[in-house]
Amino acid sequence: MFALVENMDEKYSVSVIVPAYRAESTLIAALESVRVQSMKPDEVHIVDDQSPTNDSLLAMKYIRDNDLKGWYVHVLPKNMGAGGARDFGIKACKTSYIAFLDADDIWYSTHLEQAFNAIRQFDLSLFGAGLCRRRSRSASGTVKEDVVIRFIRLNSLLMKCYFLTSTVVLSRASYFNAGGFLAGARLSEDFSLWLRVVANERNRCAVSNQVHAIYSDENIGSTQRLSGSHWAHEVAEISNFKYLRKTGVIGYFKMSIAIAFSVAKYIKRLLVAN
Repeated sequence: MFALVENMDEKYSVSVIVPAYRAESTLIAALESVRVQSMKPDEVHIVDDQSPTNDSLLAMKYIRDNDLKGWYVHVLPKNMGAGGARDFGIKACKTSYIAFLDADDIWYSTHLEQAFNAIRQFDLSLFGAGLCRRRSRSASGTVKEDVVIRFIRLNSLLMKCYFLTSTVVLSRASYFNAGGFLAGARLSEDFSLWLRVVANERNRCAVSNQVHAIYSDENIGSTQRLSGSHWAHEVAEISNFKYLRKTGVIGYFKMSIAIAFSVAKYIKRLLVAN
């Protein structure tokens, strides 16, 4: 058992944002992993992105059954994609930090506590950690090695996305300063945001070597993951680099290197899958 850590510092208050779409089979496990956090979040916002399944009803019942205060369910008037749903939740919250959790992922019980240990120690605007694949949806586990925090600069992030959405804790001010999730973007919109946050040299951004969350890849084979949908993600990633060039964040040469490296990684994954 762990001791509950109450978050009494407004400077480090945190809201959890959970977008939900067709999440009927996974949403409760995700919410349970939030409820049992060793550091309680100040707010939790579940955003039903016009899901055809009973996501909002499930969430409301879970909140009632567990008598949870500061937990809210929002139903969007139209489908806006994960980025639009997250943006809605962020605009509804009042805390200094936001933590993201996808409805088909689960957190280890010490995720928020460990994240804010790093945020406080290093004055971070953006924190990320490891995400593991597991067929079991249990969130039990122990840390088996020393925590190592690595600072991430833009040049490194252009070559690899170190920030995995369901492990990210982000300063709300940094979110708005970076322009938030771009309107209409439905693929790689999270990577676009991390790039813009890290590009601001005033933001201290880092990742932990620890695994903080779990996702399930049941019934998803490598061939399926590298299908046309995966190519669509690759095109979206390339668009991210072009956007940075268009807005003057990076030059043409750096954009070209980032695109070439991204395409090379995509081809390598295709070859490995075959």
